[in-house]
Amino acid sequence: METQQRKNNGHAHGVGDAGVRVRDDAKALAASMTDFTNQARDTLFKVMDEKPYVAIGAALGVGYVLAGGLRSKLTGLVVTLGGRYLMNNLKMQLLEQVRR
Repeated sequence: METQQRKNNGHAHGVGDAGVRVRDDAKALAASMTDFTNQARDTLFKVMDEKPYVAIGAALGVGYVLAGGLRSKLTGLVVTLGGRYLMNNLKMQLLEQVRR
């Protein structure tokens, strides 16, 4: 009987310790998330102040993606044209290397 009480008490104490660790970990996570969001906000405001057009372009891009624009015909056209442009530039660079 005494052994059973020791096991129960030890188990209860272990659960209490685990609860304290979980609470401490949650506090640490909350603090690090607060730090991260503060740094992200500061960086965002810095970019908005220094490069407003880049910030507007990024906001438009994020809005386009979130609105489901990735699966549109316009996106397909832009990707196709961009791919052709990049392949043409790559071809030109390779030809210049061969000519040297």
